[in-house]
Amino acid sequence: MPDENQPAPAPEAPDLVTVEDHEAGFKELDLTFRSGRRARIRLEAIPARVAAQFHQQFAAGQDVMEKVLQASFPANSSPDKLDAPSYTLASFVAFALAFGYETQKKILALAAAGPANPSTLAAPSAAASSPSSAPAAISGTSGAGPGRG
Repeated sequence: MPDENQPAPAPEAPDLVTVEDHEAGFKELDLTFRSGRRARIRLEAIPARVAAQFHQQFAAGQDVMEKVLQASFPANSSPDKLDAPSYTLASFVAFALAFGYETQKKILALAAAGPANPSTLAAPSAAASSPSSAPAAISGTSGAGPGRG
């Protein structure tokens, strides 16, 4: 008989980017701009060589979230005009597209562990062995993920 005092297990979060999205090299999102306008935006996976350069910068403690998002966003639009929740979602999706499925799983695990802030994912940490240290947890990936190049 289940213990009524124990909380029910949380349902597993859906993938930000599915395997099919990774294979296709893009993900379409319905995003909201600060003006209130909604639009479907296609984020593209960046070329593997560019992802590898960003990965090196990320492993060195540099914040690459904005660079990855800018590189994934359509040229005729700007992520800077998104509202905060859409900017955060687009940032995480662009990061997952750039660095692959295994990195995405680590991002989701970190998000489930506590509040997530994309700007802190690449912040250098003195406690690199801490499970809540995103750079230590994520920079251990070796693949750049699928790209367009």
